[in-house]
Amino acid sequence: MNYTHIFYAQKAEQDILSIVEYIAKDNYKKAIEYRNGIVDTIEKLLIFPLGGKKYDNEFRRLKFKRHYIFYHLNETNKSIQIHHVRHDRQLPYKPYKP
Repeated sequence: MNYTHIFYAQKAEQDILSIVEYIAKDNYKKAIEYRNGIVDTIEKLLIFPLGGKKYDNEFRRLKFKRHYIFYHLNETNKSIQIHHVRHDRQLPYKPYKP
């Protein structure tokens, strides 16, 4: 299973930005480090696309510290679609299905 691209839904981009802004209120450097950690974790999916646990029939979730990254594997174009990044206290999550 070779996946070649990662696409971020607008909601996922907004989620990451909100996380960074929240952490940056106290420590800008830590906010950037946390953001980089999220992105690095997501990029590892290109190597280990099944690294996250099944969440439902269509979505998987991968944990980074206190946040879950919800994603979908698109077999047709061999891409990984990041749908949402959510704090573990915000579960359960019903993924948006376009």
